[in-house]
Amino acid sequence: MDITTLVTFVAFLALFAIIGLSSVIQKKKPSLGGHDIKIDDTPIEAELGFAVSFKKEGGFFGKDALLKQKEEGIKKRWCSFY
Repeated sequence: MDITTLVTFVAFLALFAIIGLSSVIQKKKPSLGGHDIKIDDTPIEAELGFAVSFKKEGGFFGKDALLKQKEEGIKKRWCSFY
């Protein structure tokens, strides 16, 4: 096996790994940070509200905005097309 064949093989492996990762995102919706969720998306919009503890002592930045968004409903939702 020469070096060109080896490099081509590794490039195809990397490509298939990226395609496989994208298919997992489409089906299971894990958060990969930056790949699918942007900085201006809230946890509620990204369907990650289960990871936010509203009972945290002392609160946190943005708690009031998240509670308001949770009560009023979201105006945008993360979705994907495959």
